Amino acid sequence: MTLAKAAVLVVDDEDGVQRVLARMLELMGHLPTVCDGVVSARAALDAQQWDAAFFDILLGDGNGLQLLEYALQLQPDLPVVMMSGAASPERVEIARDAGASGFLLKPFTARELQGELNQALLRGKLCRHKRLLQHALERAEEAHDESPSE
Repeated sequence: MTLAKAAVLVVDDEDGVQRVLARMLELMGHLPTVCDGVVSARAALDAQQWDAAFFDILLGDGNGLQLLEYALQLQPDLPVVMMSGAASPERVEIARDAGASGFLLKPFTARELQGELNQALLRGKLCRHKRLLQHALERAEEAHDESPSE
């Protein structure tokens, strides 16, 4: 299952991982933008809305979990998949508790990437729809409360 073309932010400080991940995402029909650290990723997050993101936990200029927190402050519905070459169950739990929608252990296969991305995009879409429905319900309740009663 492939969802519509998505703008995907990739943050990793390893050149090889950046190139491979960007190419895999392109071959899947998506639009990846690669950042090599926290500073450039913050600028990219400030500049536009993203459909999904992949953040390495350990970055040369900072911490991917802190970047996750920043990203979710700007875009609460952004599905972020954390990545690491040294994942323990505790690290995965910490990432999920921080709001990560998924976790990839490096190295990963194209199939694993596709699965995580599809789940992330679906999760993001469902979160956006839920927020829109909640907003519509609030407006309907306000309109009902303002209408004259019989």
